[in-house]
Amino acid sequence: MIAVSKRFYDFQHYRFTVATAFTNDGGLTWNKSADVNLWGQTEQSGGYTDPALAMDLDGVAYLVAEPDTWTEQPYPNDIVSQGMDIFRSTDGGASWSSIPRLLVEREAGDDKQWATADNNQSSLHYGNVYAVWGADTPLFFARKPAGQQEWVGAGTDLSPSAIFNDTAFAPAICVSGDGTIHIAWHVPNTAEIFYMSSSDGGTTFSDPEVCAEPIGDISDRFTANPGDFATFPGGTFRVMTLVSIAPIGQSGCIVAWADARNEFTRIYYRIRSDSGSWLGDDGGQPLLADIGFSDATLVQHFHPQLAVTPSGLVGCAFYEFGQSSDEIFRIAVKLASTAAFTSNFAFLATVTEKPWDPLVDAPLTHSPPDQSVTFIGEYFGLDVSGDDFCVLWTDTRTGHQELWFSRVATWRSDPRPPRLQPGLVAQLIGGVAVDGGGWVITGGYPHPIPPWGPVTEILQLLAANALLAGIASPSARQIEQMIFSTISEIASRVSQLEEVP
Repeated sequence: MIAVSKRFYDFQHYRFTVATAFTNDGGLTWNKSADVNLWGQTEQSGGYTDPALAMDLDGVAYLVAEPDTWTEQPYPNDIVSQGMDIFRSTDGGASWSSIPRLLVEREAGDDKQWATADNNQSSLHYGNVYAVWGADTPLFFARKPAGQQEWVGAGTDLSPSAIFNDTAFAPAICVSGDGTIHIAWHVPNTAEIFYMSSSDGGTTFSDPEVCAEPIGDISDRFTANPGDFATFPGGTFRVMTLVSIAPIGQSGCIVAWADARNEFTRIYYRIRSDSGSWLGDDGGQPLLADIGFSDATLVQHFHPQLAVTPSGLVGCAFYEFGQSSDEIFRIAVKLASTAAFTSNFAFLATVTEKPWDPLVDAPLTHSPPDQSVTFIGEYFGLDVSGDDFCVLWTDTRTGHQELWFSRVATWRSDPRPPRLQPGLVAQLIGGVAVDGGGWVITGGYPHPIPPWGPVTEILQLLAANALLAGIASPSARQIEQMIFSTISEIASRVSQLEEVP
């Protein structure tokens, strides 16, 4: 895996470039990558920002970065974007191509990029790599067709070009199993999220449509003066409503965003089915509605990131900002998960074992001129490795603003209780589970089972677990996890269990 972020070298004047790290052991250890070659950039003349990563199944990684120059106009410490550059790594992020591939003619305003790769072997466009960007500008699109080195635009465009000429901001992109490209974005100070797609590998795109409306925009709710960045009560870091997107099903997707329609921000989402229809309420539905999380809870949820495991589990990581027991406002990282196409997120985990203070070691942002606004980043990382979610976030627990990583298992529990043989399952269901008592034959020996007690409870749970063996479904795996957890609870409430067959 590869991690990439801004690297600040001057906190007081919003000066930075990008830096990457890599791991070859699933995140147990991380190594600093070789410095990214700054094409025509120095720490005095400019840097790179808003890095986005994509990796194809050949192991080639692509880093999309926005080159900037420093300016004092229209206000001090401002930056001017200069287009989009591409860096390439063939050694898992240990080093990057010395000369980035220029995506567009350098144009002020290019910003807020995202990238993805089509790694679906059933897709007709398997191996393509895609990038999108826009920040109060038209929506720009670039693609690298499989087997080629050059980046092109949509259709026959030989260079990246706009696929939507109206205003877009911070687009997110993903690719579903059949190769369908999904793009969604939200423009600050509006109540809509937009969506468009391509089913032919980026040759043509559908007309934009409204994905969710109305929504509660953070910039509308928490901005004191027009043009300023929003900040939460109790916080100084800038924040905004940004969209995340991930593929589900064969040709569907899920879109998530931070919503300020109520007193405290919450993560909302909307699902697009394989048939192309949007499910649920027009304005989306709250992520934690079915986990007993009250809208009145005194925390703000923001910056969602989505990812989907190969087995179909959808994960949504996000920041939770609120007061700790010492009345200091801190941030924790949360992760909710569900099976694709279900109507709710059934599980919620806290990734960080301790929350962090965003005021510690915080860089000042570049705008507006009010230098009291700080910066913690507008994205953080979420990806999958097998059945695990891999989370990368900003954290200040050491006294410095650094990157932290955690790997979160979805359902695996080791060691797992053994599966029971079909004949034994029939005996359990026909005897113990029906009348609450009887005999169980194991290895040719009879074992008396009382009509009640922990042994009977565990046997019934093992029988239920055995019935799930032939069900290839993420929901079955979640039920299995609940069974194992219940067995542990039963074992912990007795001092000494009888022999369990």
